[in-house]
Amino acid sequence: MSEARDAILGTIRSALAGAGPDRLEAGALEHRLAEHRRNLEPARSDLDPGARVDLFIAEAERVDATVARVPSTADVPAAIAGYLANNNLPARLKVAPSADLEAIPWTAATTLEPAGVYWEGMGFIGIGAVAMTVLTWMKSRFLWWPLHPIGFPIMATRVTDQIWFSVMLAWLIKVLVLRYGGTPLFRRSRYFFLGMILGAVVVRGLWLVIDYFTGQVGNHVMRNI
Repeated sequence: MSEARDAILGTIRSALAGAGPDRLEAGALEHRLAEHRRNLEPARSDLDPGARVDLFIAEAERVDATVARVPSTADVPAAIAGYLANNNLPARLKVAPSADLEAIPWTAATTLEPAGVYWEGMGFIGIGAVAMTVLTWMKSRFLWWPLHPIGFPIMATRVTDQIWFSVMLAWLIKVLVLRYGGTPLFRRSRYFFLGMILGAVVVRGLWLVIDYFTGQVGNHVMRNI
């Protein structure tokens, strides 16, 4: 058995020893090795950094990826939080182990959860829940309690920051009308104030119609919001 195996292996070795490339093939091989052309992918390294970034964005968008440019790494958390919120996605974020990624201030966007639960934010949620519970209980328990619980969650919104004076003025007028005129005066005065609201809506709506037919822009309905 061993003699037959040695004979077969000897035949193979002899064939391989005499099967080298001829002179033309050897010359062509040496020329190809000496004149090796770069592939398309490494050629991209010749681009300047800005062009490489533009190329990366174009390739990412070609496969339906979402790309956003931010001024600095400090703006990355807010951009990611905005993307997740706009697409109704969970605010949980998995960060790969990297020194560059760990240097990003992920906690600047309080809605993100980059590493487990954001306990500080959970604490503020708990405080808000307790405050809302107390306000709701007081409003339902005591008729004299003046603070409505819905005011607590909306008091820090941007719209409230713009209209708080108008709301307080309307509340003060209502209190004075009820105190000195009673329910009859309150019912009669409602038409006056509803007319004021309707007038403001009509004026703003009129400018929207004018913009539509004239092609103008800039007549903002609520410029400060």
